[in-house]
Amino acid sequence: ISDDNGCIDTASKTYTVYPIPTADYTTSVNDSCGPMVVNFHNWSTSNISNQFLKDLTIDWDFGNGQTSNDSLPVVTFLNNGVSDTNYVVTLTATNQFGCTDVLIDTITVHPDPFAGISAKYWAGCAPFSIDTSAVTAVSSPNANLNYIWIVTDMSGNLLKTDTGLYSLSYILATDGDSVNLRLITTSPYGCL
Repeated sequence: ISDDNGCIDTASKTYTVYPIPTADYTTSVNDSCGPMVVNFHNWSTSNISNQFLKDLTIDWDFGNGQTSNDSLPVVTFLNNGVSDTNYVVTLTATNQFGCTDVLIDTITVHPDPFAGISAKYWAGCAPFSIDTSAVTAVSSPNANLNYIWIVTDMSGNLLKTDTGLYSLSYILATDGDSVNLRLITTSPYGCL
C-alpha cells in the first residue's frame, strides 16, 4: 500500500498448519459372550515426520465407566441382562500442537443363556400332567436359542427329554410319584 507521497508499508502474517493425527486401534475381540476380556492395541499415528506414538497423548473411554491413557489397555466388559449390551469405545489421539482425531467403535457383549421356569402349580392329583399349560419357560429370545426340558426320577435317572420352548409333556400316573424337572437353555452365540 502506498500513500500520496509514494511511501510504502507492508504487513504480513505467517500461518502454520499442523497435521492432524490419525486415531486407530485394533481389539483382540469385539463381539463375544461375557465376561469379555478385550486387549486393545493403539495404532494411532502422529502424521508428523520423525514423531512417534510416544509423542501422542492417548485418551480412551471404554463406555463402561473406565478410562485409560495406556497404549495397550486390557478391559473386561460384562453383560448381566438378557439382551446384547453395547459399549461405545472412544479413542482420542492428540499431538503436541493440540490437533486431535477421534475413533469411535462398539464392543458388543452377548447375554448368557437364561433358564427360568414359571409354574402355575407344582403338585396335583394323579394322573398329574406336567406340560406347558402348567409349567412354562421364561422366554428370553435374545439370550436363548434352544430350550431342553429334562425329566428325571428322584434318583436322577432320565425319564424323558423334550426340546423346544413349548414342548414339555410328561404325565405322573401314580399317586406319590415325584420327578425332577430341569430346563437347559443354549445361546445363539455359544455363551454358557
